[in-house]
Amino acid sequence: MINNRYIGYWLCSMLMLLCVACGGSDSDGGDVPGPTPERPEPTEPPKLSIRIYTPDRPTVTRGDTGFAEPEDAEKAVHSLDIWVFEHENGALVGHLSPTVSTTFEGGTYQIPVDEDFAERHPNVDVFVMVNVFPANTGLNLTSPTPADLLSAKIQHQGTNDYFGVTALTKEPSETYGLPMSGILLDQVLTVNLPVLKVDPPVKVMRAVSKVRFLFSRTDTGDSEIFKIKGITLADNVIPTAEYLFLDPSNDLKYHIDGNAGYESGVALVTSGVGNEIPDIPVSAYPAKYAYDNNDESQPKGQDYEDLIDRGLQGVDNNGVPEIVQVGRFYFRETNQKVTGTITYQIGNGDEKQTTFSMVDEGDFSRNHTWIVYGYFAGKETLKVSSVDVTDWVIVDDINRPVFNW
Repeated sequence: MINNRYIGYWLCSMLMLLCVACGGSDSDGGDVPGPTPERPEPTEPPKLSIRIYTPDRPTVTRGDTGFAEPEDAEKAVHSLDIWVFEHENGALVGHLSPTVSTTFEGGTYQIPVDEDFAERHPNVDVFVMVNVFPANTGLNLTSPTPADLLSAKIQHQGTNDYFGVTALTKEPSETYGLPMSGILLDQVLTVNLPVLKVDPPVKVMRAVSKVRFLFSRTDTGDSEIFKIKGITLADNVIPTAEYLFLDPSNDLKYHIDGNAGYESGVALVTSGVGNEIPDIPVSAYPAKYAYDNNDESQPKGQDYEDLIDRGLQGVDNNGVPEIVQVGRFYFRETNQKVTGTITYQIGNGDEKQTTFSMVDEGDFSRNHTWIVYGYFAGKETLKVSSVDVTDWVIVDDINRPVFNW
């Protein structure tokens, strides 16, 4: 006779074996293999990480030290596009058009990439465009090739003119802002899956330059009222179109569309009621605002621009301005030597002219401000000095308060 206790043990053992067998199958009866060295746990999809930097406080001008309070219109960002292509064959890796605020200051962006690209990780070309629209460049943003982007030009469309070809531009467009661009070519990727990284960061720069005209005078009495009657740029110095990206075949320098420029110069100020500048502010010592490269005590770079701005605001003269400004005028950069003429009048005398000129061809490059300062110190002569406020000192730390903008 079989002991009931043994029967119970036998039934329990069989049930345990059945449970173990069922645990190895899903509801459909298929096997669910566990991770093995040949088949690791699934990971995140691969991504390409790109850093972009603009200054947290983009300066109004270019200088070599210090900081200047920006104009909101110059730092405004209305759109951002990031394009990445394989360097060898131009194949599209990815495109990103993130939503950005008008206080955009750069950041890190990740573009999803496929596993084949992650495994091959070829060198890439990166194009970054800010405030770029078909209206102000003619560029089709739907599916551009690297060649399309390299050939994109800042230009006017129809009757609209955004950067001083058919009409003067004193204020950046509230709709489009200033176009900006940055490019990295033939970049080796750093691979730490699932993230691939482009180093170094992409530096975004404004794609236009500008010029400021400033005037002052000594107090010579009513007998010598000093007027600025006109300011004109010389013929054929500003091109009718400028490429959005600098020339990669020339160490990312000028990329100008030929030498075609203004056929008859540009009149920045014209003689006539409401146009000429009759009331030039008085300064006790107007020569202090004249730039002199040979004077070691002369404020340099941004310090000089700060001096000019204080004169405009009357900071050092009990709030009474000592300088008047004409401009800022926004233009395309140029590889030509920019010159021009200032027409002025003293009292009821005949109109006279004096010229201004850059030191070298190509000084008027993107992200630069050119300052032309003229002052009347008596003796029938207008003294003129001009300076190109140049780049910020380039540093490796991208977290520096002021960047190379």
